[in-house]
Amino acid sequence: MMLSRSGSNGEVAALGLSYMVMDICSQSLYYGLGSAAETLVSHAFGAERLRVCAQVNNKIRVMMFVMTIALLIPFYHIDTILIFIGQDPKISYQAKLATFKMMPAFCLYNLNILQ
Repeated sequence: MMLSRSGSNGEVAALGLSYMVMDICSQSLYYGLGSAAETLVSHAFGAERLRVCAQVNNKIRVMMFVMTIALLIPFYHIDTILIFIGQDPKISYQAKLATFKMMPAFCLYNLNILQ
């Protein structure tokens, strides 16, 4: 509510577009991996195989780190991708700036999702 009153419609649209792209492209993948890890770890814990719990948890963390690095490449070129699918170039550029500002939090949040 506060953002829509302080920014222009283009800025609000760019921020919403940036959140949507980051959510669809990354958060769904991370939640899927986290859910799979939770299932595997709980089964191993129930069987009292604590070493397997640690191994699964560490493997998933490495996979999430690699996926984070891999997702930074398309996020760097998000304005080109958005223009290609028909978005306004000015809003696409503002979405790229908003994505750059959210990238540190994106990386830290996604690497911390298993805790």
